[in-house]
Amino acid sequence: LKFDNVMNDQRKVFYEQRKELMQVSDVSDTVSDMREEFLTDIVASAIGGGTAPKDWMLDDLKQELARVTGFLMPLEEWAKEPEMDSDMMIQRVVETVERQLVEKNANLPEDIVRLVEKNILLQVLDQLWKEHIASLDYMRYTIVLRAYGQKDPLNEYKKEAFNMFSDMLDMLRERVTFMTCRVQIQTQSPEELQLRRTPTRMQEVHETPQNLLNANQQQPQAETKEK
Repeated sequence: LKFDNVMNDQRKVFYEQRKELMQVSDVSDTVSDMREEFLTDIVASAIGGGTAPKDWMLDDLKQELARVTGFLMPLEEWAKEPEMDSDMMIQRVVETVERQLVEKNANLPEDIVRLVEKNILLQVLDQLWKEHIASLDYMRYTIVLRAYGQKDPLNEYKKEAFNMFSDMLDMLRERVTFMTCRVQIQTQSPEELQLRRTPTRMQEVHETPQNLLNANQQQPQAETKEK
């Protein structure tokens, strides 16, 4: 029962947050915050706070940013600017990605863009939650072995469950960033809406018009393919 309480506490947090997302039609601020947090983390890990630009791992960072966002950025040129430091580089990357997204979607109806963002967020959130619950359930039946190491299984379970929940949120930010940057929305007619992404090795998501129109009422259905 105590193990169940740990899972139930996380389940309560998850469904409260999901309910809030379902009740709003515009999740662009939430999605934008996720992108900023993820981009900040990967840039900071590559350039390090307080280090000189000459010591930054710009090649690795450039490749990672291109993989996630699909945008090539002139990091080497930015690093040569006299006043450039780690905070400025982070800000430049985040602002560049947001500007590129605005430009990419400039000719699309805003309500369609908002529907796609919400659809992506809910789809990724639900998939990660299913994976998280399965992992917690598996850990519950294996962590008792730690009792043989003079450790309290319940305390170990609580600690691991917290770490796994944090990891799930990190993965949520990464996947939402990847998909919102990579997705291309094509409206060929008022009756037809097709989503496709640029070529990539990660999952490709195809939505139907009905799925998108029902995004506010129910969990969207999606067919995923691996390239």
